[in-house]
Amino acid sequence: MTVNAVSPSSPPSSGFARDASLFMRVMMPVLKLVRPLMGMTGTLEAAAGRYVEAVDLGDGDTGHFYATTHPRKAVGPVAIQTNPDYFTDRESQEAGFEAVVKMTGVPFPEINEPSEAR
Repeated sequence: MTVNAVSPSSPPSSGFARDASLFMRVMMPVLKLVRPLMGMTGTLEAAAGRYVEAVDLGDGDTGHFYATTHPRKAVGPVAIQTNPDYFTDRESQEAGFEAVVKMTGVPFPEINEPSEAR
């Protein structure tokens, strides 16, 4: 099984702000004008294309968060995110899993290593 997270970027035409606060709903028309000038928004087609790209990553590439490579832009080529550090800090991730197990009382399933090809 392969599990990755992919940021669709920031496509204002997706309707993501329909449940936003009144302030954000008022600001959306302004942001729709300004954000493209700053490279901070993309098309709905480009956002959907990011998910299509993720399908081609391959089975060996799992457990990553993919988002825009430029740290201050929401659009552009995607890559594995390593900043902030918690994206790659395995010890903290394991501690988070343990905290969820303790809070829910639901044990984390045993991990079975894949068997050799038969």
